[in-house]
Amino acid sequence: MHIINNEKILTYIDYTPVYNGLNITEFGEETSACGDHGNFLGYRHNHIVHFVLEGTGTFFRDGKTYALAAGKAFVITPKNLIRYEATKENSWKYCWLSFTGTDCDTLFEQCGFTENNAVFDFQESDIRPLLDELAFLRKEKPQLSPAYPLAALSMSFEVLKNCAARLRVDEPKKQVSSSIVDTAIAYMQANLHKPMSISTLCADLCISRTYFSTLFETTLKQPPYQYLQNLRIQKASELLLSDMNRHVYEIAEMVGFSSTAQFCKAFHKVIGCRPSEFRIKYQKSDDAPTAPRR
Repeated sequence: MHIINNEKILTYIDYTPVYNGLNITEFGEETSACGDHGNFLGYRHNHIVHFVLEGTGTFFRDGKTYALAAGKAFVITPKNLIRYEATKENSWKYCWLSFTGTDCDTLFEQCGFTENNAVFDFQESDIRPLLDELAFLRKEKPQLSPAYPLAALSMSFEVLKNCAARLRVDEPKKQVSSSIVDTAIAYMQANLHKPMSISTLCADLCISRTYFSTLFETTLKQPPYQYLQNLRIQKASELLLSDMNRHVYEIAEMVGFSSTAQFCKAFHKVIGCRPSEFRIKYQKSDDAPTAPRR
């Protein structure tokens, strides 16, 4: 491990791995102008996050070009064809963290460094641990101990944790989860007249039943089958009172039950009485009970 420290660049480098899974191999800061070394089009061997501190520049990654300025971070993995450079006739200053190891892909995904977040906003407070460490190395010029890579790794994890919080990694997952549940509910409502099963629903939506059931119950606090059953009973109770000329067996078919007996049993379980009793009791009342809803 060693340090490069001059007017333009301060870099900590250590390519001796502490762990096989993940290592911080470099961190540093640099001031460079357009066309300075290192801004060629190509691939990097490491997983890297750069943080622009001053100036402006451009970042090319896999066919897309991004404008960069202070407060912008950009992400590089070994899979990306990249180039980055300061704006013409200008200079910029940035700092970075560079990682190697078999767990880098997993780490970056968990932090939210996806294709959609190839460039993202950050605050100075997010990278304060890195800035403090750079200031320390610049000022103290320490003799690094064998334990220093552990301190460097701890610092880098603190920065990555802050970036993950900034990207609100869990929020997109919640949005996706909500979208799946909303789609499933819309599907149930549109196909209520069919003898639908949760397995059929999952097959039509191309989703694992186990994953869907867990997701649905976590979101709505009830199993999808129970929700579907309640939805059917809710619709049936409305039909019983809105169309007095329809027979019970017709309404059973209209809400997807395969038999009248099955319908009556389910109705009694949810509402507390048989469909015919419900109709007589509440045909002129606004107080009819309803099945639990979302």
